[in-house]
Amino acid sequence: MTQKPGSTLSPARHALVAVGRNDQAAEALEEALAGSDARETLDEAVGGRERSACRVVIKPTLPPGVARADRPLSYADPALVNALVDRLWSDGWGEVAIGVLGPEGLETAEAVGYRAGALIDLAVATERFHYGGLIGVHDVAGAWLHADARIVVGKARSDRQLFYAGAMLAVLGCVPDSSELAGRFAPPYEIAVCAAEILAKLPVAFGLVDALWSADGCGPPSRPGTARRTRSVIASSDLFALDWVLGELLGLDGPELSPVVAEALYRHGAVELTRRGDLGSFEGWEGPGDIRVVLASLGAGRWWGGLGGAKEVPWTAR
Repeated sequence: MTQKPGSTLSPARHALVAVGRNDQAAEALEEALAGSDARETLDEAVGGRERSACRVVIKPTLPPGVARADRPLSYADPALVNALVDRLWSDGWGEVAIGVLGPEGLETAEAVGYRAGALIDLAVATERFHYGGLIGVHDVAGAWLHADARIVVGKARSDRQLFYAGAMLAVLGCVPDSSELAGRFAPPYEIAVCAAEILAKLPVAFGLVDALWSADGCGPPSRPGTARRTRSVIASSDLFALDWVLGELLGLDGPELSPVVAEALYRHGAVELTRRGDLGSFEGWEGPGDIRVVLASLGAGRWWGGLGGAKEVPWTAR
């Protein structure tokens, strides 16, 4: 992995990424969790405290108002998220919650099939929090801020601004009123910086990418494109490494082309990757292409977007 010119080289850290492949969500999840040493990672994240005394909050990718689908393309598959909840409960974690944003988020989560008894609203009981950098002071849900361990579940799909979406973009949906921030920080570079700043201030213990069904193409998140039966769940405690391996599975020559991945590489330096599981590329995947990404990036600019009447994509849709 290369770095941006002028960046400070630091000793490479190690990251483990595992891919589970199966037609059944629970089986693919088990393969990915076992291969990525998930149990040990979560125990380390809570400092070795008793699991029964700890709270784990899961934030899946879920655009509010999305319709339930047999082949989820724009939101994390409920079969996967619910299987993760069951796994954590069976492992003895005291409280496991699925965090979504706002009343519409709760309604959507129940409608698509997330476990109702585990749902919490990350738009209530908020506290002011200094994210730093571009975001500055903004709200954060107390449940997310004070969780003993945070887990995000991203969705594998193409993105016309960012080439593809994965785990790191999922943290954008953890911020209350993120749709307002999306209007302020719409260009790809700013989105990438905001994702990196959120992760720096509120670290995630573990990440998953739902690639059971994936969507390629070059449309916006509201029109996710062609359904691909990719049968995969990808897992790691390092979200940057997770998204890098996702790029490899998508068949990209340079996953660093994603602004979000490139920003993480610039900030944190090289990573020594250990890959486990079925690492074959997703067959037939078609990304948006360089020209499409450049045009979408221009359209996200403040003056250009205003001139053309383009609407910004809410962060919760990522």
